[in-house]
Amino acid sequence: MNTRACCIAAVPGVAPPQRETRIGPIVLATEGLSKTYARGGWLKRRRGDIAAAADVTLEIRRGETLGIVGESGSGKSTVARCIARLIEPSAGRIVLDGEDIARLDGNALRPRRRRVQIVFQDPYRSLNPRRTVGDAIIEGPMNYGATRGDALKTATELLGLVRLDARALDRYPHQFSGGQRQRICIARALAIGPDLLIADEAVSALDVSVQAQVLALLDEIRLRLDLAMLFITHDLRVAARVCDRVAVMQQGRIVEQGPVAEVFGAPRHEYTKALFAAVPGRRLGLRQRRCTSCLAALVHVVILPLIAQERVLLVTLEPRLRQHADVGVQCPSSTARSSAPLRSSSGRAPFAPVRPED
Repeated sequence: MNTRACCIAAVPGVAPPQRETRIGPIVLATEGLSKTYARGGWLKRRRGDIAAAADVTLEIRRGETLGIVGESGSGKSTVARCIARLIEPSAGRIVLDGEDIARLDGNALRPRRRRVQIVFQDPYRSLNPRRTVGDAIIEGPMNYGATRGDALKTATELLGLVRLDARALDRYPHQFSGGQRQRICIARALAIGPDLLIADEAVSALDVSVQAQVLALLDEIRLRLDLAMLFITHDLRVAARVCDRVAVMQQGRIVEQGPVAEVFGAPRHEYTKALFAAVPGRRLGLRQRRCTSCLAALVHVVILPLIAQERVLLVTLEPRLRQHADVGVQCPSSTARSSAPLRSSSGRAPFAPVRPED
């Protein structure tokens, strides 16, 4: 099989495959989770608030992968960062094994951070270029009381788990490819034994062949370590491959959620249908039919709101446009130009037919 065929075969389809699952108890749940940013204007005047996430309620069980999908700016990463307590939620609860950690801070939060770890989109920015891979992986366990020898032993085992050689411990991040660096970040996140692993667009920066390998690796890790996983992505095909359940976000709110086969097979919300209509080269794998309802949803959810925004903008600018029109601003030579015929350098009108010489 040539390179082109391998790359095409690595592209996942929208139809969810059969996956092995071992669903256990609830590891983490959110109730009415919200994050609001204050928007300041000139001279720091408040111009209203921006709700990056609003009333997000979901639950993640041990052994399953919950996906959050949506367009860029829909609030997916904001929810992930609130759950990992990298940013402070504005309202709501984050329940980790029955305990609300949404309002914990400082020393009270520190022992609970090891239970929720996150893998970011850009592995190169996630790793310190001045530190070796071994130092990056053992930092977490040593911060929680492990000896250097025990931490190095764990790091060696985790490198084998993510299909990297143990000699990588003495090398630096710039000596690896993008896919290898992401495997290192996964090993580092697993080093302190989390209960929940968050993958925030973890494969978006990888090419399709490496992406398929990392997705298979994440699924294997979920099964072997019995982890709960929160998978953030804007790619519906990736979500179909690795997720057991999926939540669809629009403008900071979850508009639809359920088992991935149910949501992908028969989407109910208009926004979900619009997302499926926008998937290039989609292979639904169910019944091959023209998705006219999806196209209609795309027009209804995306195009019509844009037209409405343009109308609002025109209505707002109309008084100013009329004011400028009353002033009568003209080009200084517009009158002269309009009265003089247009001529080329040869003196002939530019589109006049050329007559043969008599």
